[in-house]
Amino acid sequence: MKDLLIYIIALFLAFPLISCDSDEDYILDSLEKKENVSELLPILNNSKANICAVSYKYDVQDLSLYMKQSSSGSVQGAACYGDYLFQFEHGLKNVYIYNLKTKELVRKLEYDLQSSYHCNNANFSTQFYSPDDMFPLLYVSQQNNNVHQTLVYRVVGDSINNINLDLIQTIIGPTPTDENHMFYQDCIIDSENGYFYLYALHQCEDFESSLYVVKYRLPSLTEPVKQLMDEDIFGSIYFDKRKSSPQGAIYKDGIIYIVQGVPGWKEQVYLTIVDFDKKEVCSINLTEKGFKKEPEGICFYKDTLICATNRGGIFSLQVVGNIN
Repeated sequence: MKDLLIYIIALFLAFPLISCDSDEDYILDSLEKKENVSELLPILNNSKANICAVSYKYDVQDLSLYMKQSSSGSVQGAACYGDYLFQFEHGLKNVYIYNLKTKELVRKLEYDLQSSYHCNNANFSTQFYSPDDMFPLLYVSQQNNNVHQTLVYRVVGDSINNINLDLIQTIIGPTPTDENHMFYQDCIIDSENGYFYLYALHQCEDFESSLYVVKYRLPSLTEPVKQLMDEDIFGSIYFDKRKSSPQGAIYKDGIIYIVQGVPGWKEQVYLTIVDFDKKEVCSINLTEKGFKKEPEGICFYKDTLICATNRGGIFSLQVVGNIN
């Protein structure tokens, strides 16, 4: 019996429990340095390191229908500013504008179909192109391996009845390859601090399509077309081995919120909450809470997280708690 006990203790010491203080986190810490990302990716590809879901207390207490949608097409990313929510249709065919205060559709912008544009995520900046504009700049990313771009729009017009979108910049992400594994890119804007995040699927055998988030310097508007470069990178993290497709995302007060999942593909729906700087992650399974819609865009309306689905309604999510 004594020998058996010694053997069990030896096994335990040989295979310790993974924690966020493990040696594996050194690889994640090294990504905080402004190093050439192409030199770091081989380290990631050959490592079993993964970001830890540490002690957290985030949860969704309330998940309820806020208002119905009037869209008929395949609607995707959404962004909020003031009382208005803009939701984009696949191909940039239509943009639906809702008044969240009155809970009604107030405008539909119609454009020529661009089949390569998926419009998977949309974020309003805090920066205005002109002080007289009604809305700040609007960033729309495509989640397309062939068109790995973010389109930056100025919302022009002096009233909600005559506004239109004016393209002022195209931001081009790195070309997805088997070396960098940055497939199906979308962007997240933190204009207050001057950062631009790309989140993508880090597809390779070891990681089973992990999410990969890269932090860049926010491009200046002086260049109509901006190619993101390695020297613009401030850090990278990856996490989440589940095969739930990334949908919309938003940055607020140091935290990134990402919705994931396509129920039609039998995927679970998650709200993933990320503290990029602390490398802390919390994933909340919304499917287990009865949420059966396909989430698309998310944004904050009066401090409440709003989730616009694919023709399933616009929902409010009451997120509570904090990461320890």
